Amino acid sequence: MNLFFIVAEATTEVVKQGPNFKTICIVSLIIALVVGLLRMLSLKGQLTSVHKNESAVDYTRDNSFKLETKRDLFLYSKVDKKEKPQSEANK
Repeated sequence: MNLFFIVAEATTEVVKQGPNFKTICIVSLIIALVVGLLRMLSLKGQLTSVHKNESAVDYTRDNSFKLETKRDLFLYSKVDKKEKPQSEANK
């Protein structure tokens, strides 16, 4: 039993003398943010070959698309027919 109390007292003294939990969390958070920022900047640096383009001309080949059927096919449609009111002058 004496050994247990000696270890418990020594552990308590080490905890009291060492940095507190708040300091450890803050330091860990700062280190994680710095590492994350460096990783993000390194990945962003690899994106230098991408440029904004206004049209898709660079991505298409001439005569590669031929539209043979020119109709629209709708799965759901509702048609309402209403007579257009005419004024007295048009009658």
